[in-house]
Amino acid sequence: MQKTLRPASRAAMLFCAAAAIFHSTAEVRAATVDIAEQPETPTSANGTNGANNVTNPGSTSGVANANGAGGAAGAGGSKTLSFFSLSAETAWQTSADIIGGGGDFSAWSRKASVGYFYKNEENAFFANVSWQSNDYDFQGTPAWFADTESVAALLFYERKISSDWSLLANAGGHFSAATDARLSDGYSGFVGGGVRYRPTANLNFFGGLLVTSRIMDDPSWLPYAGIEWTIDKHWSLKTKGASLTLGYDVEGDGMLLFELAGTYRGGRYLLARDTYAGARRDRDLETREGVVTLAMTRTFFDRAAYLSAGVGALLYSKHKIRSHGHTIGEFRTDPAAVFHVEVGVRF
Repeated sequence: MQKTLRPASRAAMLFCAAAAIFHSTAEVRAATVDIAEQPETPTSANGTNGANNVTNPGSTSGVANANGAGGAAGAGGSKTLSFFSLSAETAWQTSADIIGGGGDFSAWSRKASVGYFYKNEENAFFANVSWQSNDYDFQGTPAWFADTESVAALLFYERKISSDWSLLANAGGHFSAATDARLSDGYSGFVGGGVRYRPTANLNFFGGLLVTSRIMDDPSWLPYAGIEWTIDKHWSLKTKGASLTLGYDVEGDGMLLFELAGTYRGGRYLLARDTYAGARRDRDLETREGVVTLAMTRTFFDRAAYLSAGVGALLYSKHKIRSHGHTIGEFRTDPAAVFHVEVGVRF
């Protein structure tokens, strides 16, 4: 029988988690779920981060778990759980000054996704397909690049091999490009695997390796790692996607959840070719952002639907234009406010 972890002070919780967590930096979007937990709401509640956003392949991004409501597979009298999910979200970044370059920059994004989740006592499977569009507004300076869009797909499988250990397998890819470039040429993808270890019923660690292939880059190896800790029926600390998230479940039933998240977001988009020194050259856009958000998620109809809204601050933003691995232009912006709204259903 698995042990349970006593609730700790918030200060100790944050210290231990900060020491344990390492985020991956692959331009992939992967969503996974601990086989020993009961998914309650198909949402990450962290805002629109991009179809090729940096994401941790062992986390529960995309299928949120109600704090304290899960337990072993088959909780609540059912040994098998499966459902489809649909979601739509939008996010807006307010205008921010371009550092050292004059002018300012703002962004607006929309995303839609469809997913399928299945879990029994020994296996968990998750698949997702999404589309995202990003609109950029440059004021007081010529546009550095056109609007972008992405189409992404991912697969995740987990196999429980003992009461403490599981094996993980991940694969996914996305096509991401500016609207004046060919979307089908902007491919990035990944494949990999790892393990999950549960020292107690309410704590697990996961980690593994990915092989990633990104636009105009050679394949590379990339490690990932994370933690999921349900402290008590109200508090939790988890890596969700590319976020470290502190959650507070108001009633302890998963119906009303507040989450404070620190998120690292990244993306890679193919740009239209330009002419340099009389020759045509390939280009791509690399984005890096650091965001802190506070989100509220409310579920309805016995957790069949949810609404999430959040506000936050974009603390770090860097956009780099590259050609075959070489930087040919970049800019950073001052901090800006960010807002997001997301709705979803499962059936």
